[in-house]
Amino acid sequence: MTVFRQPSEKSEAIARPILLALPGLDGTGRLFGDFARALGHTLEFRALSYPDDRPLGYPELISIASAALPGKRPGTGLLSSPSESP
Repeated sequence: MTVFRQPSEKSEAIARPILLALPGLDGTGRLFGDFARALGHTLEFRALSYPDDRPLGYPELISIASAALPGKRPGTGLLSSPSESP
């Protein structure tokens, strides 16, 4: 699992809302680069990439995404790639 974190100019002591982006069909979060830069520093942006060394089912994907979320930090949201939307 790889999580791309947006560079921060502000102190980590200031808790900003987190937006975790789930990858598209390619399994990586690389396509979110422009989106992350456009957000600026209004929130902490994380783009998740899934392991590419083995096939994964939904239970494994959910487990990986859940592990990338912070504990009980308020203001956390998920963004799914359009290729994964219903």
